Amino acid sequence: MYNDESVLENHHLAVAFKLLQDESCDVFKPLTSKKRQRLRRIIIDLVSLIGRRTFGRQTVPNFNTNSDPASPNTNPDPGL
Repeated sequence: MYNDESVLENHHLAVAFKLLQDESCDVFKPLTSKKRQRLRRIIIDLVSLIGRRTFGRQTVPNFNTNSDPASPNTNPDPGL
């Protein structure tokens, strides 16, 4: 079902997209087909990047102001 890379991430993506096939769960229903495809690609890319970063293959910058990546961010963005 999945390749040997990022098995857990692939599983979560598959479950999420399967849920979206249920009309009552499809929060992206108002989007056009093209926008849905683009959003799907973005979600897959983000989950993939997070998975690689989580397991020490840091491919995205650490935006945390602390030098310790395991520490919580001491300056969270108040706009979020």
